[in-house]
Amino acid sequence: MGVLIEWPRQASGTRDHGPLTQREHELMSLLAAGLGLQAVVEKMGIERRTAHRHLRNIYEKLGARSRPHAVALAYARGLVEIR
Repeated sequence: MGVLIEWPRQASGTRDHGPLTQREHELMSLLAAGLGLQAVVEKMGIERRTAHRHLRNIYEKLGARSRPHAVALAYARGLVEIR
């Protein structure tokens, strides 16, 4: 069974948030690899609140509502690989 991913539609008048920063991409890649937030924090050497800020920015840029949704959208857009 396949997975259907619906691309979020951008409302007229909203701005494009551009690509993810290097750190946002790194965090997204680690989440896509299956690491939990605490493991991501330790691997990246950042504070938990910094990770949450990166996640908030990622959600906004991708139009995601949750971590799994963000991973799915990032994968669908070719931003991360799922192994």
